[in-house]
This record gives sequence, structure tokens and C-alpha cells, in this order.
Amino acid sequence: MPTVDTLFHGLRDVPAADLTTFVAPLLGFDNQREFALLQTESGPLCWMQSLTVKRTCFCVLDPSAAGCDPDVAVSAEDVADIGASGAEDDVQVLLVVVLNEDPKKMTVNLRAPILRNRKTGKAKQVVLDDPQLPLAMPLLELPRRAAAGAH
Repeated sequence: MPTVDTLFHGLRDVPAADLTTFVAPLLGFDNQREFALLQTESGPLCWMQSLTVKRTCFCVLDPSAAGCDPDVAVSAEDVADIGASGAEDDVQVLLVVVLNEDPKKMTVNLRAPILRNRKTGKAKQVVLDDPQLPLAMPLLELPRRAAAGAH
């Protein structure tokens, strides 16, 4: 089990299943492809910590773990890029969360989700060409959006 020096939680042992390799760089992080998913508290939020640049760490949300389906449609090509079969169980969708001291001001980006192969850890951020998907949707509205079946 590799040990990762994290931005917020010091040295942490990370199970191999939580290591993530991006097949294409994340937007704005051209030289960083190796990350670890860190679950520091119970719940649907976790940290995506760079393995190469300690100060690169961001919060992500697994909407299915929060009981939500954000209705994000991804292409078969994107799923194939991460080596997944296309089965829902193989692909984990993660949404980048913009944190704020006021929980009512926290947002998620539905237009650029991260797709992660649960079996191999290969991942890719995709930019969806759907103007109905917000770049900064209030996090607290995600369950309502999912319940309404919004696209």
C-alpha cells in the first residue's frame, strides 16, 4: 500500500484500488496524471490528491454515493478511453466540488465530470457539450435536480 503525503491530512496509506491515473490531463493540470482518492470522512465527498504535487488536491463528489443520479450522458468512446466495458458498475462518475465556508455556496461542475474505471483506476475528465449542464450548480440543488430527472 503506497503512502501519500497529502495537503490536508499528512501521510496516508492509500489502497491500490484508490490510485487513479488520468489517460489525458485534467483541465489546468497538464503535468499531473497520478492521483489518489482519499476518503477522510464517511459520506459521498472525497479528496483527489495529486501524487506528484502535494498542493494539488481538490474535493470530488460521487453522486451515486449521495443517492443522486445527475443524468450525465457520456459517450462510448470516453468509456472505452478508460478501458471500461460500459457497464455502470465499471464506471465511477466524480464531480469536482468548489468548496466554500458557507455550504449553501458550494458548487459542483456537471459539465466536466471525471470518469474513473473502478477496476483499473484509469480516469478521464470529459467536457460535455450540453449547455443545460451547469458549470457551477449549487451542491444542495443536486438531489432536487436528480429527483426531477433534469438533463
